[in-house]
Amino acid sequence: MGRRTPATRGSVVSVYGAGFGLTSPACVPGALALPPAASLTLSVEIDIGGAAGEVLFAGSASGLLCCVEEFDVRVPDQIPEASGRPGAVSPVSVNFQTTTDTGIPESSSIFGMIYVK
Repeated sequence: MGRRTPATRGSVVSVYGAGFGLTSPACVPGALALPPAASLTLSVEIDIGGAAGEVLFAGSASGLLCCVEEFDVRVPDQIPEASGRPGAVSPVSVNFQTTTDTGIPESSSIFGMIYVK
């Protein structure tokens, strides 16, 4: 997706990242993730342009290394007009809950950008 082919409201986009924790079934580090895809064991929320997107899948990206996760998310219809105008860049944040080695929960986020029309 880019300026010439922006995502539309209600469409499904895939976002990729790494380091989101354990999957079920477990993935072997350095191996390719093969179908069926493993799901993340953590809760994930994805915002696009400040609106919550519907997370359809969160887990290993099939055909890529096990450390790469794929998030399939529906672009929300209610993106604010300021960021939802044609060709505008909307921020994407992936928020997830992790647990430290001492068992203390902590929240983490990654950020990116997406073109939405």
